[in-house]
Amino acid sequence: MGQTLEKREKENFLMTTDRGNGSCPRFLPRQCSLCCALAGEGLYLGHPLSPLFLIIFALNLVWCSFAFSQEASSPPPLPSPPVTSLSVLTEALQKGIPVEDYIELLLAKELMAQGKNEEVLHHLKIAGKISRPVEKEILWQKFICFLDLNKFKEASLLLAKASKLAVFRNSHDQNRIKFYQQLYDSKTGKNRQSVKEPYSPEKVAQVLLKEKKYEEAARAYQELWDHPEPHHNRRQILYDLATSYGRSDQFDKALEAHQKLITLFPKSSAESRYKIPYLYFDSGQYAKAFEAFDVYLKSNWHYKKNEALWYRFWSAVLSKNFEQGFRLLDNLSKKEKNQETQQKILYWKGRLSEQLNQKKLSLSFYQQVLAKKPVSYYGMLAFQRLHRGLLDPFLIVNPQHLSMIPSAKPLPPSQNWTQRLSPDHPLVVGSVLAHAGLSAFAFEETETMKGPPAGFDLTDYAVALQDSHNFHHMQRMGAMGLKKTNFNKASSIYWTLAYPKAYPDSVFSLATEKGIDPLLVLALMREESAFKPTALSSADAIGLTQIIPKTADEIAQALGVADFQLENLLEVKTSIRFGIYYLSERLSQFGGSLPYAIASYNAGPEAVTRWKKWGDPLEADLFIDLIPYDETRDYVKKVLKSYWIYKKLYSIHP
Repeated sequence: MGQTLEKREKENFLMTTDRGNGSCPRFLPRQCSLCCALAGEGLYLGHPLSPLFLIIFALNLVWCSFAFSQEASSPPPLPSPPVTSLSVLTEALQKGIPVEDYIELLLAKELMAQGKNEEVLHHLKIAGKISRPVEKEILWQKFICFLDLNKFKEASLLLAKASKLAVFRNSHDQNRIKFYQQLYDSKTGKNRQSVKEPYSPEKVAQVLLKEKKYEEAARAYQELWDHPEPHHNRRQILYDLATSYGRSDQFDKALEAHQKLITLFPKSSAESRYKIPYLYFDSGQYAKAFEAFDVYLKSNWHYKKNEALWYRFWSAVLSKNFEQGFRLLDNLSKKEKNQETQQKILYWKGRLSEQLNQKKLSLSFYQQVLAKKPVSYYGMLAFQRLHRGLLDPFLIVNPQHLSMIPSAKPLPPSQNWTQRLSPDHPLVVGSVLAHAGLSAFAFEETETMKGPPAGFDLTDYAVALQDSHNFHHMQRMGAMGLKKTNFNKASSIYWTLAYPKAYPDSVFSLATEKGIDPLLVLALMREESAFKPTALSSADAIGLTQIIPKTADEIAQALGVADFQLENLLEVKTSIRFGIYYLSERLSQFGGSLPYAIASYNAGPEAVTRWKKWGDPLEADLFIDLIPYDETRDYVKKVLKSYWIYKKLYSIHP
C-alpha cells in the first residue's frame, strides 16, 4: 500500500513538472528552478509533506520569490542553479548524507551571481557554534555579501568574530582571515591616500620602484636626493637611488651612488660593499666582478659572504677561467656541509672537467652525485650527463631514461568504500562535494582527517582521498612514504600518491586547449600550493596556482572574465584556468624555454629578461644556478624535478 502510494506520488510529481517551461508541481510557483532541475534529473523528493521535501522547499523559497514577485511583467526567467551540483547534493541528502548546508550555500552563491545579496543575508544563517568547514564558509559568504552591499560595520563584526574564535586559529584559517581583511581594506579604502592628501614625493618614488618602473623611480629618487632640504633618511634614499639605477641598466650611476653611500655612511654600508662587485657581474664585466668579489671576501664585512663566494666562482666560469673555477669549488667543498650543496659542487666539478677535456674525471663526479641522492635535481642532471652526454634541448633531462623512477601504479577504481563509513564521515561528504564539482569545499571538509579510517589500508585510503579531491593529503602521505622507504623504486604506490593526477578534468582539458603539457601544470601546482585549493601565501598569492592580485586582474581582463573577484581564485577551475593562461603566456614570451618560463612565473618576466643578458642562450643548468633570487632558483629546480618525475611516472598512462 505504502509503496503504491509513493509510486503514485512520484508519477504525479513528474507529470506535473514541465521541463520545457519551468512550471512546478501543484502548489509551487512557476519558475521554481531547483525543483524543475531536480525533476529533470529524475529525482523524486518524496511526499510533499515529507521532511526532505520540506527542506528543499524551504531552501527554494528564496530562489523562486523573485520570479513570483515579477510574474505580472513576465520578465526573462532567472537562470537555473547548476543542475548537476544541486542534483548530486540532493540525491546525497536523500541517502542521509548531511549536505543541506552546502545546498543552502550553493543557492546563496547563485543568488549572489544574480546580485540578490540582500536575500542571501536573510537566507544564510551562521551557526551558534562554528565547527564544521561549511559553517566557516557560510560565515565568509555572508562577509562577502556585506562587503558587496557596503555594509562595512557588519562585515567588520564578522571579521572580528572569526579572529576571536579558537576554531579559526590554525595557520590556514589565519591566512584566510588576513586575505579577507585585505579585501575589506581594499573595499573600504582603508590604508589608501585621500584624494585631498596626494602621495608624498618619497611615496611616489617607492611606488615606482615597487611597480618596476625603474627609470622613473631613478628620476624620482634623484630629485629627492638633490632637494635642498635634506631628507630625514638620506641613506635609504641614496640606496634606493642606486637600486633604481642598477635595475634600469644605468650601471655607472649605480656604482657611483653605492660608492657615495660607502663614503657618507661607512658604518651602514655593508649592502653597498656587496652590491659593487655584483653590479660588475650584472653588467657582464666578469673579470672586474671576480676581482671585486675577491677584495670583498678578504674584507671584514660578512654581509652575504656565501653568495659572494658563489658569484666569484660564476665570474670565473663566465670568464671561461675553468681552472680557477675548479680550484674555487675545492675551497667551497670544504666550507659547505649541506648535502644538496655538496651535490651541486660535485655536479659543477663534472661540468668544468668536461670543459677541461677530462672526460673520465667528469664521469666520476657525476657518479658521485648519483651516489649521494639519485632522486634529486642534481641527481637527475648527472644521470642525463652520464647516459646522454648533453642536456635535452627542451626537457633538459629526458625522463624516459630515469631508471630510478618507476611507472605509476594506477589506483584501483572505487569499490563502494563509502558504504563502509557512516554518512556523516568527512570522506563521504567530501566525495559527494567533489562529484558535485565543489572541489574546494571537498578539500576543506576532508582536511580534518588525521589518518585512514578503521579497516582502510593504504590503497583504500588513497582511493577515498582521490574521490574526495584531497590531493594535498595524498601528496603529503606519498612524500612521507617515499622518504621512509628511501625512494625505493618498488614502492610504486607511494610514487603515485606523492605525484597525483590532481583535478584531471580541469587540468587536462584546459592545458590541452592552450597547447601545454598537463603534467607540467601538475608539477607547477604541486610546488606552488601542494594542491591546496585555498592556499594563501605571505606574498598574497592565492589558490592552487598562487596568482597574485595584480596579475589576476590582468588575466581576468585578458580572458574577458566579467565581474572578477579575488575570492574567485579560491575556486579550483578558476585558479587552474588563470595559472595555465599565465604559464602559456610566459612560455610564448620566452620561446618555449622551460627554465625561463618557470622562473618568470615566480619572479616575473622583467627579472628573467634581465638575467638572460648574462649570456643568451646560456645552457639551462647554468642559467638556473645563476638566478640571484634564492626562492626563484629553488622553485625552478623543484618544478623541473617534479615535472621529470611526472613524465616518467605517467609515460605509459599519460
